[in-house]
Amino acid sequence: MDIINGFILLLGNPVALATVFCAAAVGVIVGATPGLTTAAAIAMLVPVTYYLDPIVALVGLYVIGKAGRFGGSISAILFNTPGTAGAAATQLDGYPMTQKGQTGKALKISVIASGCGDFLGDMVLIFGATLIAA
Repeated sequence: MDIINGFILLLGNPVALATVFCAAAVGVIVGATPGLTTAAAIAMLVPVTYYLDPIVALVGLYVIGKAGRFGGSISAILFNTPGTAGAAATQLDGYPMTQKGQTGKALKISVIASGCGDFLGDMVLIFGATLIAA
């Protein structure tokens, strides 16, 4: 029940929600830019987190990492240059779809796959860690 209370606390905090949206935008932009990494973005933004509530800071850094992993697929699909190492496989199917005029479909598939994979990974982490710790 502590997890549910944590989600309620987070979703009831407007600063945390604003941080999530801003961090998602930063993460996607950094991830889509080849040569920039989410690790570098997180490292550069750590000093900013000293002035934030700890939960808000952690949520912001976490979302930058998650959004950056998706952002890497954007440049992989559009330009055949992966923005992150994890998007290298995406360019194998995504860029040929772009050449066939199916850019929107490739990006939608990437969003869905990234979202489902991240959600499943998060649930395994949250509930698996809870089971192991008990």
